[in-house]
Amino acid sequence: MNELAHAGLDPRPFSRWAGPEHEVVPSGKVLVWLARHLGALTARSAVPVSVIPVPQSGLPVAAADALRAVVGADYVEEDPRARLAHAGGQSYLDLVRRRTGHDVALPDAVVRPGDHEEVAAVLTVAGEHDIAVVPYGGGTSVVGGVEPVDAGPIARW
Repeated sequence: MNELAHAGLDPRPFSRWAGPEHEVVPSGKVLVWLARHLGALTARSAVPVSVIPVPQSGLPVAAADALRAVVGADYVEEDPRARLAHAGGQSYLDLVRRRTGHDVALPDAVVRPGDHEEVAAVLTVAGEHDIAVVPYGGGTSVVGGVEPVDAGPIARW
């Protein structure tokens, strides 16, 4: 703890990174290293989800209708909640984007096919409407695997 005091650091604010139910404090050596390489560190709370800008979905109506015909209306979501929940994976950059609310990569829709045939039909619709498809799975990508290329409307499942 002497190293922290010497570097002018108080580790308590850093526990906010993990959430209020966790007491996660980086070791003193980590904090000293960060201070030396990055300068003064200031803990900041994550922005509330309600202030993250969510533009209108860019999914064309005809494409949305075709997707709904394949998987059902309840399984094509264009609402902000679903789109934010599928914004990026778990890479450091994804986490920082969501925490700060800047440059959050939102899909235009979240599509939830129920079986192999529906997956194939969704891909057919995507090809017909020139929609990029990003398989989302559990959303645990840490290597940018769910990062969209800006090439038009994007659907994830």
